[in-house]
Amino acid sequence: LIERIQKLQTMMEFNGSYQRRKVPEVTKESQEAMEETAKRFSAHLRSFLTEREFAIITTRFGLFGEPVQKVVNVAQAWNISNAMVSKITKQAVSKIAEDAVSRDLLMDL
Repeated sequence: LIERIQKLQTMMEFNGSYQRRKVPEVTKESQEAMEETAKRFSAHLRSFLTEREFAIITTRFGLFGEPVQKVVNVAQAWNISNAMVSKITKQAVSKIAEDAVSRDLLMDL
């Protein structure tokens, strides 16, 4: 997760191409803070997602250090159809969005 954040921080879209920019070095304290935030976020998601929803979105989106997996790979791992993986992913994302709205974390668009 930390490596992904660092990669994303170093990329900036500019006229359809990407340019690298220098990112401050991650200190031990900031790394610990990021890890603690990830643990809290994981626990929060687990509080309202089913275990299957949590596992599927974690692997589909590469959250919490998990590698990103294609729908077909997740479907095979869970012995379900690709359509079911997509349905569960949509349900989980909807629950996360509802939680964010209920906690007033999203701006009105």
